[in-house]
Amino acid sequence: MAPLFHAYESGTGKSLLILHGFLGGARQFLPLADALGTQFHCLIPDLPGHGVRPWDPKLTSLAQLADQLHAWVTSRTKGSIQVLGHSMGGYIAAALVARHPGAVSQLHLLHSTTFPDTPQRQQDRNRALTFIARHGTHPYVRAFMQKLFHAPEEAWTADALSHAERVGEAALTGYLAMMRDRSGYTEALSAQSLETRFLIGVHDGIVPPERNREEVTKMVGATAVELPAAGHMAMYEDFAGLVAWMEDRPLPDQPSS
Repeated sequence: MAPLFHAYESGTGKSLLILHGFLGGARQFLPLADALGTQFHCLIPDLPGHGVRPWDPKLTSLAQLADQLHAWVTSRTKGSIQVLGHSMGGYIAAALVARHPGAVSQLHLLHSTTFPDTPQRQQDRNRALTFIARHGTHPYVRAFMQKLFHAPEEAWTADALSHAERVGEAALTGYLAMMRDRSGYTEALSAQSLETRFLIGVHDGIVPPERNREEVTKMVGATAVELPAAGHMAMYEDFAGLVAWMEDRPLPDQPSS
């Protein structure tokens, strides 16, 4: 039996699985699903421990979660699908593609990477785990929010915080450890005949743009588009640009920042 996920579902057309990021939630992508409704049949699950989905204490790796999502989406769709993953959702999406060749026809990575954590990034996650053990989740979440937006607006940060504060300590620390320990999938994705598309925020403080640019040069079938005024949260910071990218249209004219 396929695992159960609470998911929002809308639209008609090609099947698109949308995976939110760390401390996010499916509801962050409902406006995007509405905008894409005539082109895509969107399925947007809450990942374990986020939104209305309880944390699963048996979950030990992002690859395991990718397998669960593959079983779930296969039970609800026919043929290959497209996947959009934001940040950690992109790590999971890359694992799904690598572990289930042929299941995905196109991969859209929003502020994400197929590379594993660098040693420095792994140390940062270990420090975060130590900080949470000493001080709890609240100050960590508040500090994390400060890294997400380039030029934050109050409504954006309030909405993002409302999603983040629903995530309990077990899920938060579990995902930090799983992101730290995840495999890289750059070579595995290059070996498949699918297009991998990157949307890069020029001011991204979580996934450095230069890392994505390097990544694209190493992958067969990879393309990248950059948003000059975005950090790590294009679904808030440049919604029109995100929609245009997903529809494979030129980005709207916008001032650089």
